[in-house]
Amino acid sequence: GLDVPPPKNKPYVVPGAQTTIKDVANFIQEFEGDFKALESLADDIKKSGATHYSARLKDQESLYNKMKGRLKDRSLNSVTDVIGSRALATSIKDQKSILKKIQSTMKIEQVDDSTDKARPDGYRAIHLLFRTPSGKLGELQIKTHRQQVFSGFTHDAIYKGSPEIKNNPEVQKFSQAVSDYLYNQDIGKDPGERPVEPKILQEQKLYFPWDE
Repeated sequence: GLDVPPPKNKPYVVPGAQTTIKDVANFIQEFEGDFKALESLADDIKKSGATHYSARLKDQESLYNKMKGRLKDRSLNSVTDVIGSRALATSIKDQKSILKKIQSTMKIEQVDDSTDKARPDGYRAIHLLFRTPSGKLGELQIKTHRQQVFSGFTHDAIYKGSPEIKNNPEVQKFSQAVSDYLYNQDIGKDPGERPVEPKILQEQKLYFPWDE
């Protein structure tokens, strides 16, 4: 994942368990100017091959709950996705073109590129951690449309599914096969025979949305 040490000269260093809702509100507010300044980034991304671009500031309540839960032992300063953005492309080629454009216009702290070699669960994408002009951190995900459909399906049907589904070897094998099938489509190769959902997914009517 993306995990770059934050600047040490910021006040938000207490553990999440001690963080107040006011701390969260003030922290997010500090990003508003940078968020507006990044509007020009949208034009650059679209010119480099993106068919869709969206960006958001993290929701105050969502971040507060995150600090009280998963990040209870970490500080607000460790949060890297207050500014979160996503670009979609029609092919791997365009996906890489967007990456090159961003690298030439932004200060990039870290690149996590799993497009050609998927993660164990089949996930593919490019994740960037960048610095805004004022030095704050933001995240950008670059995906093809097929990668976006894949991540949506696996998140809702598998990751959020029952343990019987999430830990099923046949489901994991199917997820990897779908990822490879879509990858071949994204690079213009014959993907071969379409993977078939294992019985446990069929029984719960969880079918991959091939036509989306």
